[in-house]
This record gives sequence, structure tokens and C-alpha cells, in this order.
Amino acid sequence: MVQYKNRLICADTLNTLGTAITWSGLPMFAFLSTGSYFFTGALYFTGTIAGILVGAFGSQLIDRYSPKKVTLTALMLNIIVVLLLYLGLTKEYFVLLIPVTIISQYLGALTSLSQKTWYNSLYKKDNLLKLMGQRSGWIVTAKTLGFTLGPLIFTTLNTNAILIDALSFFICFVCLINIPIKDALPKKDEKNRKKRPFEGLKALAFNSNVRPFSIIFFLEGMIMPIIMSTSIYALTKEFHFDSRDITLFWLIGGIGSILSNYFLVGSKLFTKNIFKGLFISGTLMSLGILIMTFTSNSVVYLCSFSFVTLTSPLLSTLSEKEAFIRIPDGDQAKTLGGLLSLSQIGTLLIMLISTLIVENFGYQSLFLLISMIAVIRFVVLIYVMKNEYLQNQQKYKLN
Repeated sequence: MVQYKNRLICADTLNTLGTAITWSGLPMFAFLSTGSYFFTGALYFTGTIAGILVGAFGSQLIDRYSPKKVTLTALMLNIIVVLLLYLGLTKEYFVLLIPVTIISQYLGALTSLSQKTWYNSLYKKDNLLKLMGQRSGWIVTAKTLGFTLGPLIFTTLNTNAILIDALSFFICFVCLINIPIKDALPKKDEKNRKKRPFEGLKALAFNSNVRPFSIIFFLEGMIMPIIMSTSIYALTKEFHFDSRDITLFWLIGGIGSILSNYFLVGSKLFTKNIFKGLFISGTLMSLGILIMTFTSNSVVYLCSFSFVTLTSPLLSTLSEKEAFIRIPDGDQAKTLGGLLSLSQIGTLLIMLISTLIVENFGYQSLFLLISMIAVIRFVVLIYVMKNEYLQNQQKYKLN
């Protein structure tokens, strides 16, 4: 079993690395090739659209069949799609860039959700937080490396860099194909095979134990994506950073996220006194955003950003773990897919209004709004955890 779990982590890490290289370098390549900001901006929205579509139409496939079947099928289809994207770009058919990218990101998001469900289902719920942190540590490391190398690789290899993504999908397929099907989630009966679209959102609406996490994930989607994208604007315009300095910004963010996940694995703070860990993480994150809002010093800005990237994954992983253990067996994928959709919808909504806020009131006003959202997310999470703790204490006394 251990070797299969490690192989899942390895495959997920390679998949993430190839994807990070492609989607950090491709927007820059599209701009240099077309001279149009439309393609560059649109490529950043394709991931959000794909996440919403997976939650609405794809996640129930994992519960309907099995994570292994869905993962392998999505990987093979994505190899074909990426090769079509490569051929289209070599022929300069840029009009196909957006629709093909949405399909590829949809398959990538479906693969990621399927692998996550597969991995989480193999562990006992008592050890899930630590082991989710272990998996996330490898994935964030791959993202950091991919985001750092992506623009450089595309500058050197041009369209040939896209083949790296196809190669990573193929290696993942080979890693996973001979894992016994018994190590996947059990097959569903015929009743559960008749799933409909939006089952994930319906599951959230009717499951009182998971419903509060709808608010948490919706608000969570409004925080980090907008901090990352707006920081590029702030560092470039206010602090006059060049491309080399921006690389340092990405590196600091990646290191913070990596340390966060290794902290989950090695520290006993969240297992011994979870409320203390929550309070420290939520406070540091809110203070970090506030300091980023008001500082006029680039070094202080970057240090504050490191606090945010250190604490945000702690809260996100804890939220995901607490949601997962409340989901009935066999419904994990569709419910996690519904939460993913809500998170991506939150990202889409905040992105739609962020430009208006920044242009009319400055990025500081947007960061103030984000800091308030972060506090609300933190308070709701504490409330949910507190209620669960009190209910367990009451059951213990009755017994």
C-alpha cells in the first residue's frame, strides 16, 4: 500500500510540474507571438472556468466509476489535446488557443480532483491532516519550480515547451496504470451510477455537516488568487520591480507555501491544540494582508507576503480535511467538486470587480476588502470547528 501511495504523490507532483511550466510560460508566449493582451488575460481565466465546469459536470464521474479510471482517461485525453495545441501553435492558429486551453485545463482539473480523492480515500481520517500536508508539500514544491522555470523554458524552446506537459501526462499514466483497482474507491451501485450535473452543489445544499464549508471555500477563492495577481500590479507600478524581481516574489510565495505544508507534517500544534493553531494562522494572515496594504517599503511588502503564503495553506488544508471527513463514503469526489466550483466562482466574482476597485480607489482599497474577507473566512471556520467540538463533548458526556 505504501508504494502505491508514494506513486500517487510522485505522479501528482510530475503532473503539477508540467502543468505549472506550461501555464506560467504560455501566457507570456501568447503575448510575444500575438502582441495582444486579450490572449494573455484570457488564459488566466481558463483555469477558473475549467474549475467551475469540473465541479458542475465532472466530479460525479469519479464517484460514478472510480478515481483510477477517471484519472487514466483524463490523462490520455489531455495528451491528445496538448498535442493538438502544439500543432495549432506551430501553424499559428491562435484562434484555437482559448477553446483548446479550456478543454486541457478541464481535463487537468478533473485529473487533480480524481487523484486527490483517490489519495485521501486510502488513509484513516485521524491521520488525514498530516498526510494531506505531506502531499501538498510536494505539489507546492513542483508549482514553485514550474512557475519559476516556465517563462525561461518557453523563451528557450518556444512552442516545443508545450511537449513537456504532454510528456508529464504520459509519465503519470505509466506510474498509475498498474496500481490495483482495489486500492481505488469502491465501485458504486447502479443507483449511484445515475448521477446528474451539479450533483456536487446539490450535495452541499442537503448535507448540513458540509454546508458551512460552502461559505468557507467561496470566501477562500476570493483571497489568494487576487492577492497574487494584484501584487504583480503593485510591485510593478508602486515599487518599480522588473521581471527579475518578480521572479523573487514568486519564489518567496512558493517557499512560504512549502514551509506551510511541512509545518503541517512535522508540527503537533494542529493535532494537540487545533484552536491555538487556527488562531495563530488566521491572525498572522490578516496582519500580513494589512501590512501589505499600508507599507511603502518593498522589503516589508515581501516579508508580509511571506506570512500570508505561510498561513493561507494551513487554513486551506485544514478546511479541506474537515470537509472531507464529514462527507459520506462514496460522495467525496462530487462534494469536493462542488466546493471547488464555489471556490472558483468566488475567484471569478472578485476578479470581475477587482479591476474597477483598483482603477478607481487603488490596490490598497482592494487589499482592505480582501483582509475583511479573510477575517470572515477565519471566523466561520472557528465557528464550525467550535460547534463540532461542543457536539463531540456533549456526546461523550451522554455516553
